[in-house]
Amino acid sequence: MTLASFPTTPDISNTVSSLKAVGNSLLTLRLNELTDETVDVLTEQFNTVLQPLVDEMRASDPKRRLQLRSMMSDFALRGQIQQRMLAKPQGYSGDYLTLDWLYQQPYEGSRVDDIWNRFMYRNQASRAVRARIDIVRELITETIRSAHGPVRMLDVASGPGRIERTVIDELTNPDYPVSIDLVDADPDAVEYSQALLADDVPPGYTFSFHHRNAFRFEPSGAYDAIWCCGLFDYLDERLAVHLLKRLHGWLKPGGSLLVGNFSPACTSQHLMEGLYDWTLIFRSEDEFRQLALSAGFHPDDITLQSDPTDSVILLKVRKSIDSH
Repeated sequence: MTLASFPTTPDISNTVSSLKAVGNSLLTLRLNELTDETVDVLTEQFNTVLQPLVDEMRASDPKRRLQLRSMMSDFALRGQIQQRMLAKPQGYSGDYLTLDWLYQQPYEGSRVDDIWNRFMYRNQASRAVRARIDIVRELITETIRSAHGPVRMLDVASGPGRIERTVIDELTNPDYPVSIDLVDADPDAVEYSQALLADDVPPGYTFSFHHRNAFRFEPSGAYDAIWCCGLFDYLDERLAVHLLKRLHGWLKPGGSLLVGNFSPACTSQHLMEGLYDWTLIFRSEDEFRQLALSAGFHPDDITLQSDPTDSVILLKVRKSIDSH
């Protein structure tokens, strides 16, 4: 599939016309043609059209987003996940159920609804959400494998608990007891994850659930591993540095911290922000490194890399053994 040529302009009427042209080309596809490659091409087309307008709205007039979405409402709200992102029943687009749909990819509705659902589930940002499972699995399994006693781990902004459910179903019985704390500011997310992890938990694993803001949570002890995959994209520099300091302080010496932040390379950003009001703070590797340095991390303890989708920067920190 090749890129088509569409007018690019901050003018909303022209933008809507071009967006609908891209959407119509999406609707001509059969479901089995919605491969990652095809979705990437369509996303690039959507972004090419949206970027001038979104960049202008970011700089000067965010209220124009309402006008754009109103003009596109009959066209871009066909899938259930799109409807939820805009409805914001929890107050923000990326709530626990939206994330769980991105993990599970339920296809429901008419053929047209299904195409929009599949398109959303296959864009780069959605694939990055699902990639979190493998990334956290590696951290959990390595932490358990190298343990010499009981293991304590923490998931900050844990959302639906789908990562833990998926990983735990694949793990063997541990040599030492493993406890995982899940912390989220949304009480519905906590209830949802608690139900998801209530049954069929393998022997040796326990979960604790905490309805707390990450800045107010006070753990009962230090952790061998901490991960935070979906919160820093919403935090300004001051809050991000503050939270990094807190997370680092909760680690045992030798413990591991994993934090993710969407990068400017994410191809989904203008589509997500322009049509679905899902606005994030995108950070480069250098910007993320500076946050860690500002939080007091030793440069030798810091590793930064891209996730498998090349749309998220992963900050990995191993706390020095001599840290206090």
